Amino acid sequence: WPTVAARATAQQLLAVADAARLSHARATAARAYALVRATHPGSASATQAAFSLGRLKVRQGRLSEAARWFERYVRERPQGSLVLGSEGAVEVFD
Repeated sequence: WPTVAARATAQQLLAVADAARLSHARATAARAYALVRATHPGSASATQAAFSLGRLKVRQGRLSEAARWFERYVRERPQGSLVLGSEGAVEVFD
């Protein structure tokens, strides 16, 4: 992973994470989303990764963790296109 993170753009890491998520490789997806957040903090891609991590946590039944990721998304991008879905999700999990 360190070699991938050093060479990959945020969009490439998101693509890897999304592909892993869609193929049900959730641990790999979570790791790739976390890399996006670590290597590209403050970017739109990092914020998208936060939302995607929330979705992964929902699928794992870890709702309080999912809510924290959705809250992070809303905090980082209050005008983001996914805010309505995030805020609704946070209300459901509280």
